[in-house]
Amino acid sequence: MHGVRNVGDLDFSDADDANVPVSIFLTPVDEDDEIEKGETHKLTADNFMPRKATAREGAYKAFGTQTELVEVLKEHVLPLYEIALANIHAMITHGEGDNYYWERKTNG
Repeated sequence: MHGVRNVGDLDFSDADDANVPVSIFLTPVDEDDEIEKGETHKLTADNFMPRKATAREGAYKAFGTQTELVEVLKEHVLPLYEIALANIHAMITHGEGDNYYWERKTNG
């Protein structure tokens, strides 16, 4: 990922249906952050593990510019939420599916 520096336990590019970033915050860096040249923002998130029904606080953390971090969200996080929304919609409107909202269904 371009100029993005992942420093959390998990890399945003590893997000999937078993490790879903939740409680996501994109904020300017502060004086307590150990940043490198050009890093103006940080992206943090907890890791939700749907099959275990548990979350790990602060598992994802990355530094970069605001533009770079928004691209990370678009590429690696937004698709998971689009899948979840489609699966929830199918459950509500058609009575299909299960509680693993984040998992891409093979038939659609």
